[in-house]
Amino acid sequence: MAELVVCPGEVLPADLRRQILACQRIQWPSSFTGPHRQRDWINHPHHHPTHFLLVDDGLVVSHVGVVWKVLEHAGEAYTTYGLSGVLTVPAFRRQGHGRRLVDAATEHIRRSDADIGLFMCPPNRRAFYAASGWIPMERTELLGGPRSTPYPSQELTMMDFFSEKGRRGRPTFEGSPIYFDDDLW
Repeated sequence: MAELVVCPGEVLPADLRRQILACQRIQWPSSFTGPHRQRDWINHPHHHPTHFLLVDDGLVVSHVGVVWKVLEHAGEAYTTYGLSGVLTVPAFRRQGHGRRLVDAATEHIRRSDADIGLFMCPPNRRAFYAASGWIPMERTELLGGPRSTPYPSQELTMMDFFSEKGRRGRPTFEGSPIYFDDDLW
């Protein structure tokens, strides 16, 4: 039985870090090109990552990163958490491991100081994340990079509104561009 391991990024054991990075290199090869070819971080440290893993006898079976930042939107600052680097090793797929981790990571965010939750996913993964309470924001465009030269995410924006402030601000996110002011996580 795979064991749930929750670990802040700065104390993630080296052997688990190497396994996750190897999986990410295969899953998202474009994230490991050019200046990031020798990248040794799973999630950028300035996003304060916490890793949720299922580990079976030392082998990483599945991984979800939880990251956060303060996002400025429509004149408000929102403490924003998201999911990142969600993956399950192919031999362990379709056994509920991803669901177990996404549910655990989502519950962690609900109990945090998050105003909102925000991440992107391929459109065909909408139902998977919606089953954990995430809301597909069909008309909301997420823009990465500096505001002077933003680039759009090619994926579906998923959100949730956790705090009273977040719930009050929801209408400002629906159908409006969100400037992430950073590389998208």
